[in-house]
Amino acid sequence: MAELVHLALGGTISMRVIDGLAVPDLSAAELARRAGITTTPVDLATVGGPQLTFATLVDLSAAIVAAEARGAGGVIVTLGTDAIEEVGAFLADTGPWRLNVVITGAMEPGAEPDSDAASNLRDAAAVALGPRLPEPVVVFAGRVLLARAAVKVSGVARDAFRSPTVPAWTVSEVRETGVLTGHARTALSLGRPGPAAVEVPVLLSLLAAAPDTPAATGPFAPALVCVASGAGNLTPPVAAIAQAALHAGSVVAIATRAADRRLSPGYGYPGGSGLLAGAGGVLAAGMSAPRLRIFLMVGLSQGLVGERLRDRLIAHLDSL
Repeated sequence: MAELVHLALGGTISMRVIDGLAVPDLSAAELARRAGITTTPVDLATVGGPQLTFATLVDLSAAIVAAEARGAGGVIVTLGTDAIEEVGAFLADTGPWRLNVVITGAMEPGAEPDSDAASNLRDAAAVALGPRLPEPVVVFAGRVLLARAAVKVSGVARDAFRSPTVPAWTVSEVRETGVLTGHARTALSLGRPGPAAVEVPVLLSLLAAAPDTPAATGPFAPALVCVASGAGNLTPPVAAIAQAALHAGSVVAIATRAADRRLSPGYGYPGGSGLLAGAGGVLAAGMSAPRLRIFLMVGLSQGLVGERLRDRLIAHLDSL
């Protein structure tokens, strides 16, 4: 039987309830035992999803490379659901991989008798050892979603993930057909990450309390993400920072809070999407702010800056 590698990062799936509160505790081996599956367990971290760091993700990438080198049949990655969107983006951005990479977790602590941990792990194992998939996926509550498009839509429901911008499938469909029906093309990736993390600030555009626009001052990060409320328009304070950062040579990418991730360069008032795009801002249609931040961090870790980073981002957006 092909080797199934389980790379565990903690999360609710690894938790037990102690004094009424869930805390990370279960190892990858214990999770596999409870689910009745056979894996090669590797514990990379035992933390809550928000505690993960870029350094841990670099370790995760190296562990998948090691599994590839051994000729493993597939990899399961378990972690906290709060971080699945970003880790999914990271694994999609740092591919392609020569084996199936499947992400899962749980909404109920894994040590609880009624947890969804075991069923999600069994589904993930079946998909990971099944036919070759074109890119990393998230398997959760009977669904299979592209890792680069999975979004957490509930903080408590077991069926917590959806894919608002691309198709999704059921585990039974994938098992029966062996393909992701309707999958058009795989998005361009950046390849393996570099070792050093460079922070990418995220600025949320909210209605200003007063009409005054404060002067934006540097120094600026080499890249930043601005989150618009709609088609890509920013409030005056955030637009001022974006314009100043662009003038300083930073890559400025604009995401939207809208669920369909669609933007339009059609607005010309101060802070309007058309003026920002004309100044060099990138309207990142198809990508959420967390996903966009991870893409830029991976690129920066590889030494991509300025126009090289901007060009790679644009090529990735064109491939979506």
